[in-house]
Amino acid sequence: MVNDVLYDNVLIQTGQFIGAGLFLFIFSQSFLLSMRFSRAFFLSEKQQKSLEKINVALKESEEKHRLLAENVKDNIWIWDLGKSAFTYLSPSIKELLGYTPEEGMQLSMDQIIAVPFQERVANIVAEELELAESSDFDRSRASTLEVELLRNDGSTVLAEITASLLRDERDRPNRILGVTRDIGERKKSETLLQAKLAAEAANEAKSLFLANMSHELRTPLNHIIGFTELVTDKNCGELNEVQQEYLGDALHSSKHLLSLINDILDLSKVESGKLELEPTTVNPKELLENSLMMIKEKSLKHDIKLITNMDGIPKTITADERKLKQIMYNLLSNAVKFTPDGGEIRLKADLADGTLPIADSNMGKASDQELRAASHELKASQKFIRISVTDSGIGIKQEDIERIFNPFEQVENSASRRFQGTGLGLSLTKQLVELHGGRIWVESEGEGKGSIFSFIIPI
Repeated sequence: MVNDVLYDNVLIQTGQFIGAGLFLFIFSQSFLLSMRFSRAFFLSEKQQKSLEKINVALKESEEKHRLLAENVKDNIWIWDLGKSAFTYLSPSIKELLGYTPEEGMQLSMDQIIAVPFQERVANIVAEELELAESSDFDRSRASTLEVELLRNDGSTVLAEITASLLRDERDRPNRILGVTRDIGERKKSETLLQAKLAAEAANEAKSLFLANMSHELRTPLNHIIGFTELVTDKNCGELNEVQQEYLGDALHSSKHLLSLINDILDLSKVESGKLELEPTTVNPKELLENSLMMIKEKSLKHDIKLITNMDGIPKTITADERKLKQIMYNLLSNAVKFTPDGGEIRLKADLADGTLPIADSNMGKASDQELRAASHELKASQKFIRISVTDSGIGIKQEDIERIFNPFEQVENSASRRFQGTGLGLSLTKQLVELHGGRIWVESEGEGKGSIFSFIIPI
């Protein structure tokens, strides 16, 4: 810039370098941004591994306590190696395999252990007996294995056997002392627990990653957007058509990326409970009219008629003005996006009480329990302002109503969808409405018949 100022004042004859300098600046910002992404993902992976180690330690601790609590349910038995028969079976054999202790002691190992496991058990017994002959054999040694056992009704049960050798007066192994436990339910629980822990770890890692990256992502993007706008506004000199087009594309993509990052960060903050309301006194009519102004240009371009009805609403309410504007912008921009040319959008605001959304709306296939819970939270004596955005757009299928408020979900959830978007707008809107202590719902008669998005928040 100093060079160009001197050149423009005919003090030097080097030429103008602002274009090359700006290109190098944008290129370096992009390079640094990619490096920060790489470091962030590496940090996320490292933290994931750390969480896995902690989970393994917690699982081992839980297993020890569970063994102590459930020991009375285990079946204790003694097998005589010389007689090849049971000499003792605890009463819990009845619950485990369906036999009485007397009936069980008449059975051989082959009649109790499922065929695929018989050879394995025999090999382990032979190995233990061979090791027992050595002088340095650990007498407290115990072997554990998982096998399928046969019940008296022909079914099988997955069991864990822990066994150790007992010796006679000549110090020779002559019996096996074992403890057998049914682990079928435990295996199911472990699978569910592992899935739960993995989901919690992934969610925690995601939240930590987003929190750490908020500044690193948005700061360079704001720089890119700011300097690109300076150039596109021709503050640094004239641009030819190709330059104007390319920089316009870069500016549009940067703003789209910044919007996506802001939505993801806001959604993450809501889910983690870190996004708080900043309530102030708000004029709802003025706020709604200003919200309409944000989509007015686009609606005129597509010949979409805007109709408002705000009779009877209070002059002021207490709400977070910025977040309420975000709610309205999301709903109105969606209405414009999904309404064809020549369509119609209606914005209506009126008073309501806490029973109305439950009684006269289509909140999806909610259970009676969910409806009772919602009615309890929204006190009928409390006054609410109800705002509805009705469009004559593509409508929503009944099977899609339940999922459109989920993150990254859209009405057209396919790679070939016609409408662009991240699927975060409605999810964030729902969270912001509920943060105000309200409810949001959608009604639609089906595909091609338009939709009505309504929400209530306390006055």
